[in-house]
Amino acid sequence: MLHPLQEVEEKIQFTDMINDYSARETIGRVAAGAIAERWLSETYGIEIVAYVSGIGHIEMPTETEVLLKQSSLQKPQID
Repeated sequence: MLHPLQEVEEKIQFTDMINDYSARETIGRVAAGAIAERWLSETYGIEIVAYVSGIGHIEMPTETEVLLKQSSLQKPQID
């Protein structure tokens, strides 16, 4: 089964246009998140910390994850 975007790519063969649209949609979400993060920090003193532990079959190296868990963050905050 194909991803919906792959079906569109095969039908109309506009791969670049689809990728550009995806990037345009993503930038708004990233910008809104950055604004919200700053507002939360300035208004309530809330600090947002996040990391990606893996993408698909690629996992974060164990030593990196150990360092993150030894940081000032408490375990419930990073699980």
